[in-house]
Amino acid sequence: MDDVRNAVNKITLPTDAKSPIITEVETNTKTAFSVLLYDPTNTSSRALLIDRAIKLQKTLKSVSGVESVDLSAGGAGGRAASI
Repeated sequence: MDDVRNAVNKITLPTDAKSPIITEVETNTKTAFSVLLYDPTNTSSRALLIDRAIKLQKTLKSVSGVESVDLSAGGAGGRAASI
């Protein structure tokens, strides 16, 4: 889990972004978690959020033991990206 936290901490988020909350969920076979990037002020473009999500996705994929990292975009007004 520390590897994931370190990878997330390497990403540069917008200055007004809140600190990421990382939660570990254990299942019988895998560990899974979700990261949601969003702009509560609605001032960041969708493209910027998706760009940051893609950078985070690439960073997380490089962490040893991470099998897959899925990315989806949507949310209210299309201004959210979820990993």
